[in-house]
Amino acid sequence: MRSTLPALVFDLDGTLSDPAVGIGRSLNHALRTSGFPPIAESQVSRYIGPPLDHTFRAITGTDSPEFVETLVGRHRQRYADVGYAEKVLYAGMRESIAGLAGRGLMLGGCASKRAHFAEKILQMFGLPCCRARPARRQRS
Repeated sequence: MRSTLPALVFDLDGTLSDPAVGIGRSLNHALRTSGFPPIAESQVSRYIGPPLDHTFRAITGTDSPEFVETLVGRHRQRYADVGYAEKVLYAGMRESIAGLAGRGLMLGGCASKRAHFAEKILQMFGLPCCRARPARRQRS
């Protein structure tokens, strides 16, 4: 049976939570362990959202698929260990989401990151919209 209630989908990074610390530290971990200088904290936000391989190509200026894959792997390892937990929920989000859920609205979360990370983060925050579905990536 189809629900007649509206559904709301929230972007996890940048709408519900601030991911800058975890993503920035994970980017810089990958860069430092690969011999590159870290990026400034003030530059992190420009790299939140795009695919990691694009980000590392832009930062390092390399086109080597193997090297980019190494950087992405180092970022993901640190992010999986601690980076995901370094994000913070924006003030008032928990109450807002709870209020919407209490009104019977269907809620969802979306992210450009891997689904298991998104689900882990939503569960960490204890939000009622704690089931994320991966978006289909468009090919260029």
